[in-house]
Amino acid sequence: MPDSAGSPLLRVGEVAALLRVPLSRVYAWTSRIGPDAIPRYRAGKHLVFLADEVLAWFRETQPTGVGPLQQVRRTHPARGVKRRGAEIG
Repeated sequence: MPDSAGSPLLRVGEVAALLRVPLSRVYAWTSRIGPDAIPRYRAGKHLVFLADEVLAWFRETQPTGVGPLQQVRRTHPARGVKRRGAEIG
């Protein structure tokens, strides 16, 4: 296992929180094989991750412009548009 002096070890839930994705997404990434697989290690029966490796992997494999700290703006329906039989506005 690599030296973890500069990077804390994270568990699955902490990786999900760091990247702001659901736990199921992290587990899906761990089931991949090859260069697309998230870097992970086994500590007994637990999966652990090095924070630096996870962030580097995320930047390399995810579409440009998506990051763990980037805010996503949601669009809302225009005022006066009917939805579910009621008028909004």
